[in-house]
Amino acid sequence: MSVESAATVKSGPRIGIPRALWYYTFYPFWRAFFNGLGASLIPSSPTTKAILDAGILETVSEACVPIKVFLGHVNDLREKWQRGEIDMLFLPRYVSWQGGLIFCPKFLGLPDMVRYAFEALPPLLTVRIDRRTFMGLWRACDELRSRLGATRSALVSAYRSALRAQAAHERRLRENWRPTESIVGVRRPRRIPTENARRPLRLAVLGYPYLVYDEYVSLGVLDKLESMGVEVVTAETLQAQKKQLRHPEQKDLFWHYSEMVKTVGYYALSPTNGDIDGVIHVTAFACGPDAMVNKLLELEARKEGAKPFLSLGLDEETGEAGCLTRLEAFVDMLRRNPHRVVR
Repeated sequence: MSVESAATVKSGPRIGIPRALWYYTFYPFWRAFFNGLGASLIPSSPTTKAILDAGILETVSEACVPIKVFLGHVNDLREKWQRGEIDMLFLPRYVSWQGGLIFCPKFLGLPDMVRYAFEALPPLLTVRIDRRTFMGLWRACDELRSRLGATRSALVSAYRSALRAQAAHERRLRENWRPTESIVGVRRPRRIPTENARRPLRLAVLGYPYLVYDEYVSLGVLDKLESMGVEVVTAETLQAQKKQLRHPEQKDLFWHYSEMVKTVGYYALSPTNGDIDGVIHVTAFACGPDAMVNKLLELEARKEGAKPFLSLGLDEETGEAGCLTRLEAFVDMLRRNPHRVVR
C-alpha cells in the first residue's frame, strides 16, 4: 500500500484537499498533521479534461490555467462531498511560508474565489498561513486543531510529525525525486542511456510545481524528455541542493515560487555551470508573476556564454503535438552541438 493510500484509511473527519497549486509542495506536511489529529486527508482525483473543463466554467476567461485547474479540483471534491466521500474541504489562505516572500495574490484570494464560484460547498476548513509572524504556522495549526475538536496534547504530536514529514519530503527532493513520487513514497526507476560513452544530455526543467508535475496540464513534459534519453533536473531539486548562483544584477521578486524559479534559473543558465546543458522554462499563459520570471530568464539567456533556453508556454488550448515538436527540436539542437560540456 502506498503512503498516500495508507493515509486515507483512518477513522475520523474526512478532509478533502485539491490536488493543485500548493499540493505538490506542502501535502506531506498536512497529511501528517491531520492524521496526527485523527483525521483523513483525501486528495481530489488527478487532473483530467473533465476537471479542467469544470474549472474553466467556474472562472473568468482571463484567469491563468493553474487557477482554472484548482477550481476544477474543488468541483471534484464538491462532488465527492455530495456522494458522502468527504466531510469538509481544506482551503488555507497561503500568505507566506519562507522569509519575506509571499504567494501570488490569487493564492491569497482562493477561499473567497471558491466561496463565490459555487452555490453548494462542503464546510470549508480555512486558515491564514503567514510565517512572517512569530509562531505563525503553529498558531494556524492550533486554529485547525480547535476547529476539529482535537486536544492540545494531540496538536504537539501532530505538529512535530508534520515537520518531520515535510523535512523528509524536502530530503527526497534533494535526491531528485519528483514531488509526486515523494508523496506516494515510490520512486520510479530512471534508465537514461549514455551517448557514446558521454554522459546523457542534462536539462533543467524549471517552472511552478503545479505546472511541471501535473501530467495533464504539462502534457507529460518530464516523461517526454526522459523518453528521448534526457536526464531531467527540476527547480525543486536545484533549490533543495542549494545550487543557487547569486547574480550581481539579480532582482529579488516578491513571490514564493517565482523567486525559486528565477534564482535556480540564473544558476542553470550560467556559463560556469558545467552540470546542465540547457534550460526549459515551463510557463503559464496569463500568469503575471510567471511572465516576469520568463522575461528575466530570457534576458539572462541572451548573454554571451549562457546555456540554450526554451520557453514553453502552456494553457488549456496548448496541443500535445506542438509541445512534443518543440521539445524534440530543442533536444536535437543540443545533441548536434559539438561543444556541449562533457564530464
